[in-house]
Amino acid sequence: MTNTNVTKMILGAAFATVAMFSVNANEILPVETNEEVIENVPAVSADSFTLLLSAFDLDENGALSESELSSSSLQLDFSSIDTNSDTNISEDEFNTYIESK
Repeated sequence: MTNTNVTKMILGAAFATVAMFSVNANEILPVETNEEVIENVPAVSADSFTLLLSAFDLDENGALSESELSSSSLQLDFSSIDTNSDTNISEDEFNTYIESK
C-alpha cells in the first residue's frame, strides 16, 4: 500500500464521518471519484493526532509506537513517518507526513 493510499483511507474515513452526520438519508448525492472526494476534504484538523492517540496510545506516552499501530494502516508507513527513527511517531512527525500527502 502506497503512502497516497494510506492518506486517502485516513482522509476518506474522516470525510465519511462528517458526511454521515450532515447528509439527509433521502437526499440523492452525485457520484464522486476518489480524487474529487480527497480534494473536497478539509485539511486534517489539529485533533487528528489526538484522536489517534486516544485510539492507539496504549502506554499513554503521547507518541505512537509501531506495535501500538499494529492494527492500523499507518504501520505500513511507520518508518517513513518516524523521521527521527526514535521508534515513535510524534505529533510533529504525523503532521509532517499528512502535509506531504
